[in-house]
Amino acid sequence: MRAPALGWPCGRTNRRHSHSCMKLFLGTPRANETASSFVEADGGIASQRTRPTLTSMPAGWLVVTQVMDEHDPNLGFFVAWVRGFARLGITPLHVACWQADPQLKIPGVVIHVLPKGAWARTRALLCLSWQLRGQVSSVFVHMIPPVVVALGWWWRLLGIRVVLWYTHGTISWSLRVAEWFVDRILTASEESCRLQTTKKVVVGHGINLDFFHPDATVPREPILLTVGRITPRKDLKTVIDICASVRSKNPERVFRAVIVGEPRTESDKTYA
Repeated sequence: MRAPALGWPCGRTNRRHSHSCMKLFLGTPRANETASSFVEADGGIASQRTRPTLTSMPAGWLVVTQVMDEHDPNLGFFVAWVRGFARLGITPLHVACWQADPQLKIPGVVIHVLPKGAWARTRALLCLSWQLRGQVSSVFVHMIPPVVVALGWWWRLLGIRVVLWYTHGTISWSLRVAEWFVDRILTASEESCRLQTTKKVVVGHGINLDFFHPDATVPREPILLTVGRITPRKDLKTVIDICASVRSKNPERVFRAVIVGEPRTESDKTYA
């Protein structure tokens, strides 16, 4: 389902392991939970400020990501995440993104494409959050700490729980500031989020084994395969150098090296 274009000013109207972990940390609240049990369940990590009782809170989510397009070479996988969220029965489920495949339709999911430009996006997301304040209890931000820096205070004022997914070796200033506003930072491993905080929860990578499994009908041959973004951080030059070294020392050994991926930024394109 595609949402209509956002207008100005703001209107007054209002079973997989990783998916299960996200639902656990984002909510939905049990009927007998109260504001005090909310803080206790968070191990005292959540802000001690007054929150509305969870018995009166909605169960919907607002998901914020950059791309909703299965054909995107870097972020196409996230569409499967959203489908997984929808299968959990979360309703309503709204997704705000920078760009989306206009043909993409996910039952029970409303996709909002935000305007271009950081300031315009921030304003649109602020207004969208206000419009959804009576429908969502949690915001899940995927890999965009600056969004939490810009709007974390607003979500806090609205009494909305904020969870950030972050998997990157860099500890940026925006991640440090975002940590002030979030209830949780979910990550795949200790190494994928090196920020030292009690809000960090390691949930591992959620792999769809129904989709990613060996196909016995495919002929096997010696292949060195790397899949991912083409960027200096991946150090693909070392992979190429190793292949050249193996070939020179063992010319009789037959193998192929396959690099799958695309550059995203200008520096990535220069590197490629």
